[in-house]
Amino acid sequence: FLQIGQPGRYRAPNLYELDLQLSKTFRIGSAVTVIPTFDCFNVFDSHTEIYRGEVIGFYDAEATETPVFQTDPTFHSAFESLSSRSFRGGVRISF
Repeated sequence: FLQIGQPGRYRAPNLYELDLQLSKTFRIGSAVTVIPTFDCFNVFDSHTEIYRGEVIGFYDAEATETPVFQTDPTFHSAFESLSSRSFRGGVRISF
């Protein structure tokens, strides 16, 4: 195990996300229900990083007479971030 720097140095910040949904139930007769919905995901439009590259490099002791350490160029680069603000609308009909 190889530690680089202080524990938590490359840790991503805390993630807070707010999603909202508006919906209203309408009864049509005694057997049909219609529910229109409107959703908003990631209301504050934060682009928080969710995942960063963790692999520092590769150590190969059998490649040559002298052991070789090759750094990974993707170390600590962002691979995944929170999706931007998005909206969704729909209607649910039950009978």
